[in-house]
Amino acid sequence: MRSHRFALVLVAAIALSGCQLYLIGDDDDDDNGGGGSGGLTLRIVGAEGGGFEQAGLSVFGVRLTHSNGTTRSFEISEREVQLFSGADGEVLLNGVNVPSGTYSQIRLLARGNDFEEISYVDDALGGVFPLDIPGNRADFQVDFSVSSSSTTVTLVVHTAAALQFIQDDTDHFLLQPAGYAVRHDRSGRIEGTVPNVCGSAQPDDVAVYVYREGADSPTDIQGNTGSVNEPVVSFAADSSLDFLSPRLPEGDWRISYTCQALDDNPDEPDTAVRNELRDNVREITVNRGETTTVNFN
Repeated sequence: MRSHRFALVLVAAIALSGCQLYLIGDDDDDDNGGGGSGGLTLRIVGAEGGGFEQAGLSVFGVRLTHSNGTTRSFEISEREVQLFSGADGEVLLNGVNVPSGTYSQIRLLARGNDFEEISYVDDALGGVFPLDIPGNRADFQVDFSVSSSSTTVTLVVHTAAALQFIQDDTDHFLLQPAGYAVRHDRSGRIEGTVPNVCGSAQPDDVAVYVYREGADSPTDIQGNTGSVNEPVVSFAADSSLDFLSPRLPEGDWRISYTCQALDDNPDEPDTAVRNELRDNVREITVNRGETTTVNFN
């Protein structure tokens, strides 16, 4: 069983952090922050891994923060949104009209506490646990733009970093916002196969980690340090060792894999995982509208 399942976490520090691990997105502001508007469809999906079977969020609203500081809030008829529900996840907002330009934050409003399974995590190793969402909100720092026509964006939740297990009188998970937003028309994916070198690793122990181009010393998942060397996202390979990434913004990336992802404790360095990741790094370019194959051999 994963070591971090039994680690004590400083709940107050995590609850106050409210930040993701990194900031990535598209560089173009279609309207330069001007006075136009456009249609936005917003989706949400979790990067599958971390030993999680499912995570359900009881969502009742979304707030978007524009780069000029203005906000737009949307109420949603409260419903369960499952993070693992297909390649592009579930729709949160469908064709809503918003000011065009660049956005810097997505606030997800979802009901959760550590006493009831309003929102929950189904952990393959331990069963179903309540998911605590402090203040019933999670602020994801993002970077995406909305054009003057229509734009579809997916919020990708880095679940291996975002879902933190808390062991106390009421064992539960805590939602730590970690992820990024990506426009569909400026995104691509990575696929491939991990070499058959992991022996009898547990499901989800074999995982792929994606880093920004500037990551010259890739690390394991570290928490909110903001380092360029932290993984932007990680996800498990399947039982055949094949993998397909969530959507990624077009551009140059670094990619690696580990056979011991379940030992990657976000609360402390894991030297064995880090060394393995550094030994397996490859460079790859993601092109918009394409799925790029990586060869680890």
